[in-house]
Amino acid sequence: PSLSLYSDDVIANHPGDLRIPRNWVLYGGGIAPLVLLLACLGWFQRRRALARDALAEKDDVMDAVMLIGGCTDLLLTYYMLRTSPDARFFFPGAVLCLMGIIRVAHSAPLRKVWLPCLMLAALLQAGAVLAQTWTLRRVPNGIAEAITYLEQHPPRSNRVFMYPEGNYRLFPTSHDWYLGNELRSLWKGDNDDRLALLHKRHVGAIVVKNHLVGPIDADMNNLGVYPEAFVDDLENDSRFIKVLENKAVRIYTVPAAAKP
Repeated sequence: PSLSLYSDDVIANHPGDLRIPRNWVLYGGGIAPLVLLLACLGWFQRRRALARDALAEKDDVMDAVMLIGGCTDLLLTYYMLRTSPDARFFFPGAVLCLMGIIRVAHSAPLRKVWLPCLMLAALLQAGAVLAQTWTLRRVPNGIAEAITYLEQHPPRSNRVFMYPEGNYRLFPTSHDWYLGNELRSLWKGDNDDRLALLHKRHVGAIVVKNHLVGPIDADMNNLGVYPEAFVDDLENDSRFIKVLENKAVRIYTVPAAAKP
C-alpha cells in the first residue's frame, strides 16, 4: 500500500507499468500534449462562437459529460491499480476523455494546417505501439524449444514454477509463480526450505527465464525477477538437474519428496 505511482520499486514485471517513465512516452507519445494545447486554443475560439451559436452551448454540455465520465473512470482505475498501475487498464477512460478534448480542439484555428500533421503523428505513434505489441506476443525460439521439451518430457508433477508472461498459455503444463503468496519464502530460504515449499505446491520442474534473472533488494519488493542468488543455488545443488538450457530458458527438475 505504501507504493505510489512514482515509486522506484517495481513489484511485478508487466510491459505497461506507468512507474517506468518511458512508458508514458510509449503509450502517450507527443499526441496527448499537442491535443491539450489545441483544446486550450479551441476553448477560446468556442467562447467567441457561444454568443452567436446556440448549438455551442449544447456542445459544451456533451464535452463536459464525456470528460467527467472519463476522469471518473481514470480515478477509479488508479485507485484499484495504485500499487501496480498498468497503462492498458486506463485506456477506456483515456479514450472517453480524449473524445471530449478533441471536440474542443476541433475549434482551434488553422485546422487545415495542424490536423494532417496530428494525424501523421498519431499514425506513427500507433505503429510504435503495434510494434511493441508484436514483440511482446512473439514467442522466441528458446521458449518454443522449452514448450516442445515439456510436451515430450512432462515433469513428474505436471506443474512448473515459472514467471507467468503471456507465453505461459502455450506451455503444456500448469504453472505456479506466487506459490500461494509464499514467493518471498522461496527467495529467502535455503534449498531444503525451497524443496519443501515446491513439494507442497506439487511443482515438478523450474523454468527460469534468463531475461528475468537479476538482483533483488533486501525487502524483495520486485516480484518480477528470479534472484541471481536463487539461480546460483540451483546451479550448485546436484538435486536440481538441469535438463534444458538455451538463450531463453533453463529447466531444472525438482527431485521427488522423500518417503516417510
